[in-house]
Amino acid sequence: MRTTITGTPGFLRLLEDAEGRIKAPTDIASKLDPNGIHVCHLHAPLDEGVVRAQWLIATESETVAIPVWMDNGVEAWAAYTVQHVPGGVADA
Repeated sequence: MRTTITGTPGFLRLLEDAEGRIKAPTDIASKLDPNGIHVCHLHAPLDEGVVRAQWLIATESETVAIPVWMDNGVEAWAAYTVQHVPGGVADA
């Protein structure tokens, strides 16, 4: 199984890209764990060129990941996310 992830620098870029879109989180950039890994729980194409995703974000003050919805352009999605394969082996 593959999981889509990004680090805090990539997540901050995705936040910038989300500005002006329907799902554009606000007031969370300062709460992010600077060394955090943020996991995409689910994502799907929304409109042509837009991906809507639910992220589980790591913050400095919480011990449990916080769910956040965000819309991004496919270019930003491709540039600032990676596919992680647990154990280094893709499932069939």
